[in-house]
Amino acid sequence: MISRNQLIKSQITCVFLASLALVGCATMSPNTYVMDYNGYTYYQYKVEIISNPPGAKIEINNDYVGDAPITRTVNGNWGMLADTIIRAIPTQPGQFVQTKYLPGTQPFPSRIYFDMSLGPVQPNYNVNVNTSANASTNAGANIN
Repeated sequence: MISRNQLIKSQITCVFLASLALVGCATMSPNTYVMDYNGYTYYQYKVEIISNPPGAKIEINNDYVGDAPITRTVNGNWGMLADTIIRAIPTQPGQFVQTKYLPGTQPFPSRIYFDMSLGPVQPNYNVNVNTSANASTNAGANIN
């Protein structure tokens, strides 16, 4: 039979272990953080940037930082409104500029992948105008 003291100790141990598990989950997002002079918390994220094929020129907020693959520390202020734009510029014919927009209200991913062969998305519209005689007679059809 379990004594009352043993039961209380086991309950305290369970509560302590559960609180440790919750604290561990709360510290997952940013890699490091620093305090600004105004009391705001600013985060720094370690981001690996890769491209296929390798060698794309990488810009972060319009500043050239190197060629992919590259690992950089990106400043962010999670919870504020500072957004980050990461751009991969092609080095070979047939490749296209790729851009990733990272809102400041969310944590950064640890890896960003650019597929340089992806072209811009363009819907297929038929913009040809039919000027034949049949088209003009059908245009004035009677609607009743």
